[in-house]
Amino acid sequence: MGGDPMSVTTPFPNTLIRASAGSGKTYRLSSRYLGIVAHSGRPDEILATTFTRKAAGEILDRIMMRLADAAASPKKLAELNVSIEGKPITQSECLQALRQIPQQMHRLQVKTLDSHFIRLAQCFSFELGLPPDWNILDDVDDQRLRMEAVNRVLAHPETNEVVQLLHLLSKGSSERSVSRLVMNLVNDLYGIFLESNEASWQVLTVSAAPQAKDVEDAITFLDSYETDAKALKKAIVADVERFRGANWPKFFDTGLTPKVLAGEEVYSRKPIPEEVTQVYQVLIRYVQSILIGRTVDQNRGAYQLLARFHEQYERLKWQRRGYRFEDVTRKLSDALETNSEIQNQFRLDRKIEHLLLDEFQDTSPTQWEVIRPVAQKIAQQPQDRSLLCVGDMKQAIYAWRGGVAEIFDAVENTLPGIDSVDMDRSYRSSPIIMETVNAIFGRLKDFPAAGKMRSGIDHWLRFFHDHETARTELPGHVTLETAALDIEGKPSEEMVLRRTADLVAELAEKAPHVTIGVLVRRNATIASMIYLLRQRNIMASEEGGNPLTDSAAVQLMLSLLECIDHPGNSAARFHVLKSPLAALFESQGKPADNWETSANRLRNELLVEGYGAAIGRWAKLLQEQCSPREQRRLEQLQRLAFAYQTKATLRPQDFVRFIESQRVGDSSSAAVRVMNVHQSKGLEFDAVFLPELDNRIPPQADSFVLEREAQIGPIRGVTHYISENLRQLLPQPIQEMFEQTQQKNVVEALCVLYVALTRAVHSLHMVIQPRPQPKSGGDGPAKSFAGIVLNGLSNTPYPLEQQLVYTSGSPDWYQHVEQDIATEDEPASASETRLPIVLQAADHSALGEFVAPSSLEGGRLRRVKDLLNSETNSTGMHYGSAMHHWFESISWLEQLQVDRAQMIASARTLLGEFPYENAFRQFEIILKSKEAVRLLAQEAYEANPWWPNASPKSEVTIRCEFPFAITHEGGVLRGSIDRLALVLQNGKLIAADVIDFKTDQFDNEETLTEKLTHYRPQIDCYRRAVAKMFQLPLTSIRGTLFFVHGPRVVTWLEDSIS
Repeated sequence: MGGDPMSVTTPFPNTLIRASAGSGKTYRLSSRYLGIVAHSGRPDEILATTFTRKAAGEILDRIMMRLADAAASPKKLAELNVSIEGKPITQSECLQALRQIPQQMHRLQVKTLDSHFIRLAQCFSFELGLPPDWNILDDVDDQRLRMEAVNRVLAHPETNEVVQLLHLLSKGSSERSVSRLVMNLVNDLYGIFLESNEASWQVLTVSAAPQAKDVEDAITFLDSYETDAKALKKAIVADVERFRGANWPKFFDTGLTPKVLAGEEVYSRKPIPEEVTQVYQVLIRYVQSILIGRTVDQNRGAYQLLARFHEQYERLKWQRRGYRFEDVTRKLSDALETNSEIQNQFRLDRKIEHLLLDEFQDTSPTQWEVIRPVAQKIAQQPQDRSLLCVGDMKQAIYAWRGGVAEIFDAVENTLPGIDSVDMDRSYRSSPIIMETVNAIFGRLKDFPAAGKMRSGIDHWLRFFHDHETARTELPGHVTLETAALDIEGKPSEEMVLRRTADLVAELAEKAPHVTIGVLVRRNATIASMIYLLRQRNIMASEEGGNPLTDSAAVQLMLSLLECIDHPGNSAARFHVLKSPLAALFESQGKPADNWETSANRLRNELLVEGYGAAIGRWAKLLQEQCSPREQRRLEQLQRLAFAYQTKATLRPQDFVRFIESQRVGDSSSAAVRVMNVHQSKGLEFDAVFLPELDNRIPPQADSFVLEREAQIGPIRGVTHYISENLRQLLPQPIQEMFEQTQQKNVVEALCVLYVALTRAVHSLHMVIQPRPQPKSGGDGPAKSFAGIVLNGLSNTPYPLEQQLVYTSGSPDWYQHVEQDIATEDEPASASETRLPIVLQAADHSALGEFVAPSSLEGGRLRRVKDLLNSETNSTGMHYGSAMHHWFESISWLEQLQVDRAQMIASARTLLGEFPYENAFRQFEIILKSKEAVRLLAQEAYEANPWWPNASPKSEVTIRCEFPFAITHEGGVLRGSIDRLALVLQNGKLIAADVIDFKTDQFDNEETLTEKLTHYRPQIDCYRRAVAKMFQLPLTSIRGTLFFVHGPRVVTWLEDSIS
């Protein structure tokens, strides 16, 4: 197609949307999706991507709910038609789409970018050079491969050169482990290495050093230099002393050196002689060659070490057939440069005619290179195609994982005919919140402490416009206050956290129905905040989680494992001996004489029992002294131990490293949630508390800085970080590289502050440290979030302790917020008519799809209510699944050893979070019932034979979770039997008992009869399966339903029920 793409008329223009926080970007994206579906009827031709599976699920949920609402309500249909582009959609078309989308669920492309790239790579594995049956590595396996690659590098024959490289890299470092040093280097820089070449690591060069004689002559000249200017002479003497002592920082920071570097000609109101300046320049060049030369060597050493690691790492990944998501993306990007067929729609078995990109500001350059060919094709040939990019550069907080916010500009500049739209109207926050955001960022341009942050601030403000809200009816409240000074009279983070915890507890007590988010900057603060809240009897959930090492009990368990791995670890041994775990090393009540012997015994228990079982047993020694939270952390440790078993090695230390790398949330349904700001992205809370605003910005500098071509192009320069006082020695392009890095860090810091402020719906409470004013008067606001907030909301750069610096809105806002009340399902009315639907019989002539036996429940009669009910009782499902799991673990009651902690931990590992304690108590009660004993105890079961021709020689064996697959009405019926009792006589199978556990409740015999009618088709199917597999007559196979709540056992043979 030729001509200007802009000249083509299309209902779906290519659009780039800059959507501020809460402005409805997901709503806009789902509107585009629904408009396309209404227009083309082909949802499988739409690729809608985002960055998390949760976000992808939310987009699909929003699409389906809006369709369902529109199909059921003319008002919602009218609202939908106002929001979508293209022709209006009718109610019947909504119903058709509701049927069509689930039917094509396997072809829908609402997914993460990573999952789309995996799909591409699976279709083009050969072209990408991937091995057969490749898979994605999890973090544990990847870290293990990386460590193995590091060890191979360190075992390289050219050991001396490697050691020299390490020496260059570790200059000034106290690292003791060489392998850990290299591993840290790999984790920090390997991603940069993959996007760069060797020349980019050589961007920093150093001029040749002056000859040694020239340096000696310069020192001799200064030693003998005489002048009447006493201050000048004193400075020269001090500089020479620093030079001789190699005190380079002082040499550059004080005396004449900074004056000479700055080109100044006066020192202490006296002129600096020309000959002195020339001599100092010799010394400066000499020191420059040493310091900059050291950095040049560090850059060279880092690249060579990474190159060697890359060679070994790639070889190991090929051998293990495992890759990371980033590897797949990079291989696709590289391959697309030479092979345009990588995105061939026939190989993919689908077309991509519409591209919807969510959270676009977090896209990395490599990811964009893979998506770009599709986007360009759509932009150049827009007939019946469309492109929608949604994001917000003010919320670009994922630069650490490769996101480059400037990619917005690249799309706008490289794709023809794309419209740019700003969305700054919030549908989330109250007017008070929006006024606060506008005040803080509106006055940022006049921030007195900007200094070197100025370029970053100006860059960020390019994308900020005053916000407004559509929720003008919402009440709100904003406060900014200071905490008290600590016991030493100094500002402290601890006092800020305590004051925040007090405020949260106060609000939670007054308004238990509101949601509260406590947002922090560092993961380490989460555990501290949780602890302070629980001291105040406030239950809070940890989002995303921390390593389990935030628990003292878990740390003890890990010390135990360190002792088992290395009995000579004196620190770990001391930790264990001072705890109840010391009992594991005792023999007949006395301390063991030989730690090596005890460690071998415990190591053997790990290998024989497995990590989950052994750790669960050992942890019991700590339970009496643990708080409820510590007990939960021990349970989570055991669950991770069960999950780790398939990856277990012979070294317990590997398990310790695994635990240290895993983040586990201490989740609950509490209304108070504590998380870092990054985890809060996409969430909202009635009230937000921000306690960590005093950290300096920009944050701590990166160990390396880099520069890209045109901001999103290839990396063209990499260098080790150089302290600020030495940067004046660098060439101008390198200095600009550091300035750009600082600008980037400032921009990302402002994005973090913006995200934190805009999570609030009604109220926002900020707590900062007091800032005593220096006697000199001070230099204005601090270079921190607190300084920026104070600049925007008050004229108080030095707030006193316990001062309410700013307040706006209504403190009792929560009284005007409706409480969400969970309602139970309404009982069916007496007039409700149950209309059965007769299901059409299957075609017996063809073998169809696999069918679950549970689908036979109720026979061919179904209630419309059952078919249309889209909600499931997750609590009931968890409870029933747990009961089944525990009952299926029983062979015979006589052999059952009830280990409460281990069985609950096993259920959690299999089924996820649920309050299993109450369910397990009920399980223990049921086991003691006469019905359970009669059915599950070997002695009782064999004492009451139900099978024909029973004799003392009859023997009963039990199979739990017995799997089967048989043909049934044109399909394949596949499932598993909860409990199968096989009766043998003289070694020959003569009968079988199909036992199924049910957790249904029933009030009377009529209800029980209904349930029997409902479940019997399923159990009879099991009986037929057993008859086919074991060649038994159906009359020898009993059906048994064990209703555990009652409890009640119902059995039948053929047509009789007892």
